[in-house]
Amino acid sequence: MKKLSGLIFGIFLQACCLAQESFIDTVTAWFKEIKQICHQTRTLWNLDLHAPILLVDPESRQIYSNSPDSMGVLQKEGEIFTGILPPEINIANTALEWSGLHWAMVMLPLPQGTTQRIHLIGHELFHRAQKTLGFTASNPDNNHLDKKDGRILLRLELEALRKAVMSPTQEELKRHISRALQFRSIRYETFFGSASSENQMELNEGLAEFTGFMFSGRRSFDARKYFSDRIRLFMNTGSFTRSFAYEMIPVYGFLLNPDKKGWNLGIRPSTNFIDYFRNAFGVPSEAGRRSSLPQIGRDYSYARILAEETARETEFLQKTALYSHRLIDTVHLEISLINMSMSFDYTSQFSLNNEGTVYQKIRITDEWGILEAEEGALVNSNWSKVHVSCPLTTEGNTITGQGWVLTLSEGFSIEKDPSGSGNYNIKKSGE
Repeated sequence: MKKLSGLIFGIFLQACCLAQESFIDTVTAWFKEIKQICHQTRTLWNLDLHAPILLVDPESRQIYSNSPDSMGVLQKEGEIFTGILPPEINIANTALEWSGLHWAMVMLPLPQGTTQRIHLIGHELFHRAQKTLGFTASNPDNNHLDKKDGRILLRLELEALRKAVMSPTQEELKRHISRALQFRSIRYETFFGSASSENQMELNEGLAEFTGFMFSGRRSFDARKYFSDRIRLFMNTGSFTRSFAYEMIPVYGFLLNPDKKGWNLGIRPSTNFIDYFRNAFGVPSEAGRRSSLPQIGRDYSYARILAEETARETEFLQKTALYSHRLIDTVHLEISLINMSMSFDYTSQFSLNNEGTVYQKIRITDEWGILEAEEGALVNSNWSKVHVSCPLTTEGNTITGQGWVLTLSEGFSIEKDPSGSGNYNIKKSGE
């Protein structure tokens, strides 16, 4: 029996080693693939975007990289480099400074399809290069897109873009583009400051997603079907406050590209997209009011969208009441953000009145330690504090509450707020 057990274990170990070697070969091929794509698309931004890349398994924190780091964390394995990402580094699809280099980080597993895989990596390579290209990472609140009217107007714009993508003639395409920009204009007039906040987010995530799309190399017919299907799926997204930025610019850019290839090279941090697209497509600036939506939205499923968003509004108000009670009105833990880094699910965030944004799932690292929440955490509007529900248990340096775990760094502890609010804070020894 012992010999049989030993044999089975040996076979299992050998299988694991072969699987690892096979995956190393796969990753090596991925890195060669993306290097070639970067070279082929270098005219997109007049820059070869190839750079150090980290592919990271969120569960094991195992790293696979195309480059060594400068601190010796990564070890050469075949033609690539491997290691373990330290726990204080958040895992996300992003760009980051780590171990002496500026990286593009992408979470494993990657999409199985070649097109989707290249698209994702291309998006993050833009973020890694965007400062060099003259764009800063900006993440303003767009909480108006959690409100019923904001969502309706966004969905109308997207429906007009979907029809533009599938238009058989240039005349019809322009008509739908004109209407899409009219819906955008009404949204900006309805919500003060939205023109600036949406524009900033689109300069950040919209240009990155356009880059990923161009990296993917989809042919015209495939691209049209891709955008049409993608817009349909997006309509069911729980929150538009950040996710919207991934949808608009790639579609406008794709429709511009046949006649104005390289249009993106003319974009600057000061570019106003609504004016830029009106000029680029040669469509007039049309006025419109919310009261005219039943008429001008008739061809874009306005009645159905209104019904769906009215039903969602009831559920949304119930959800905001729940989180207002849990994270503001009753005893809770407030943590000051000092030098934080965070990763989160952008599709499930939502605005909480004027208090800030609730992230259903978020991981924050800071001087005080690591916070992991899976049932909601509120980051206030000026990004100075995060709220989670009342602490329930303490064991050593680990504090837990409803749906969250806080691991404190040495020298930090939680205490009752000395102001007498009844809430809890984090205190550093000696302060």
